Amino acid sequence: MTNRPYPLRIPEGILQLAELRGHEERTDKTTAVRQWLYAAAEEYAFKRLAEGRLTLSPTAELLDLSVYDMQRKAPERGIELGATAEQYRREGCGPVCPRVETSSGLTTASHISYI
Repeated sequence: MTNRPYPLRIPEGILQLAELRGHEERTDKTTAVRQWLYAAAEEYAFKRLAEGRLTLSPTAELLDLSVYDMQRKAPERGIELGATAEQYRREGCGPVCPRVETSSGLTTASHISYI
């Protein structure tokens, strides 16, 4: 992700809090403000993802994250990506091979078909 300068008016109280955070975390206030801005943008993006207004791959790109990172972070925020377990049971597995748990606890494909 490329960064570019952007002029921004920030209330004095916010800058004082950023300076305090910077002191506590041994960083500068600019970094503290940037981290807050990113955290708020990430929160906004995940809310839009949960609402279906954004999709996974473009959201990952906007946040400079991998799709894997998005899939890992979504449940932490209470967001379930893809079909829910209930939808999967109700609709069936579609084109995916049924899975069977073996005696060793591993999940494997119950049959494999090649085209």
